[in-house]
Amino acid sequence: GLGKRRWRIGAPCSSETPLLPHGDLRLLADFEASDEWVLEPGDILYVPPCVPHDGVAVGDDCMTYSVGFRAPALAELVEGWAAHQADCMSDDDRYADPELVRQANPGEISASALDRLYGMALAALSDRQSFACWFGIHTSTPKYAEADWRPHEPIDERAVRQDLANRTVLRRNPASRFAFIRQSGQAVQLFVDGLCFDCEGEMAVLAEALCAHTALVADPELARSQRAIAQISALIDQGSLTFGQD
Repeated sequence: GLGKRRWRIGAPCSSETPLLPHGDLRLLADFEASDEWVLEPGDILYVPPCVPHDGVAVGDDCMTYSVGFRAPALAELVEGWAAHQADCMSDDDRYADPELVRQANPGEISASALDRLYGMALAALSDRQSFACWFGIHTSTPKYAEADWRPHEPIDERAVRQDLANRTVLRRNPASRFAFIRQSGQAVQLFVDGLCFDCEGEMAVLAEALCAHTALVADPELARSQRAIAQISALIDQGSLTFGQD
């Protein structure tokens, strides 16, 4: 953004690479630079995962913008999905073994018991449709709440209908997260800021367009659909969308 910064990168590292003790940063105990560049305003440096890097300002007027694109870790996915499924289960869902017989050693965990327990655990986590819905909600949950576009009062659906009919620009909150998953036929599940909306017909078309564009003019025919009006109103009330140029 401003000034200059000297960036150095080193050989790829891993979670096993020794680190220096630090409460907030992951500092390599032995960092050796393999390449370096001096970046000026407008320059961009892409650092792939597992590549150690070090940046030092050159001068007093340096400002750098860091934009992170982190793929979900397997541990994060497993933990989140398992916790979600566990929250949906009843306390009555318990292990049962009606064919249990007395065994020679009461402390042995038998192969048959392990098979039954393992099958229960896998069955609880193997619902792909539920996983897809959970992941859409999980990955669209906003990380930053600074850009709050929620109106002081719930929007009047008549105003939404009028804006659609007038082809008023529909604009996304830049801090909001939009994603969708295709369903059977022409339907889609739209995920916005951690909430799921089932969209069909013209609303499904709009849902896909909203995921691809930050601002657009919706089909005026949506003004005739009460369901579309309700869904757009909900997105405006939660601060994810707004009508207007500014």
